[in-house]
Order: sequence, then C-alpha cells, then structure tokens
Amino acid sequence: MRNVRSLLLAAAAIIVMVTAAQAADQLLTGAISSRAGQKLEGVTVSGKMEGSTITTSVYTDETGGYYFPPLPAGKYRVWVQALGFETAKSSVDLNAARHQDFVLEQITDPEKRIRQMPSEMLAAALPEATPDDARIKRIFMNNCTSCHPPDIYCSSASMRPAGIRSST
Repeated sequence: MRNVRSLLLAAAAIIVMVTAAQAADQLLTGAISSRAGQKLEGVTVSGKMEGSTITTSVYTDETGGYYFPPLPAGKYRVWVQALGFETAKSSVDLNAARHQDFVLEQITDPEKRIRQMPSEMLAAALPEATPDDARIKRIFMNNCTSCHPPDIYCSSASMRPAGIRSST
C-alpha cells in the first residue's frame, strides 16, 4: 500500500513537471498572403532563435496559415520564402507575441526572378521553339545532367544565360 502511494505521488510529480515544461514553450502562428490578398499555400516559413544554430521550418497550409511546433520562449528571426516573391523577414519575441502575419511582394525584376528559380526549372525553361533550339536543349540536358545533379549545372557563371550572374 505504501509503495502504491509513493508510486502515485511520483507519477503525479512527473506529470506536473512535464506540463510545466510544455507550458514554457510557445506556439508561433500566422498567415502568409500576397499583396493582392491571396492566401499562399506551400510557402516556407523559417525561424531561428537568437544565438542558436538551429533553424525550424514549416510550410503554410491551404489557407496560408502556418504553425510552428512549441518553441522555447525568446527572440526569433523569422523569414518567409516563396518562388516569385521577395523574402520577407521579421523579428518576433515569443515572450510577448505569438502571431506574425506576412504579406509578400512579387519580384518584378526579371533577373532576380530568374536567379531565384531552381536550376531544374531554369533548364526546363530553355527554348524549344525551333529545331535548333530543341537540339541544343537536348544536348545540354544529356551532357550536363546525365552525370551531375541538376543543382550543379546552373550554379557556375559559365553555365548561366548571358547577363545572368549567380547569387552566390
């Protein structure tokens, strides 16, 4: 009987400690939309606590909402990245705020838009309007992607289209 009581007290103490530890963690939520008010699905939202090396990333749902898992209280740098949009950045203090919305601006500069494209999209966008264009694209794809991963063949300055510089 005495052992059962000790066991129950120990279990209750553990539950209280776990609940208190979880209560110290904060939830960061928000919504991502375009300047036109469109809710953006599948957008990457990342957060990193000041002084930390760990970045946590989540994706928006079909309503543009994002929900981080419980995070330790503190100050965070939060940024949002979506193809075709400028990166949005903010600082959030989870001791005070737990909700941060972002409105993304479309990229209007064609060079900046091209530099943001994943290399496989850039290669897929090579012209095929004429037989010569199609032949050159086929040669490029066969020679440059058969033994290299797709992210390599567009990363060097010599492989980018004229006038396009690497962002690295």
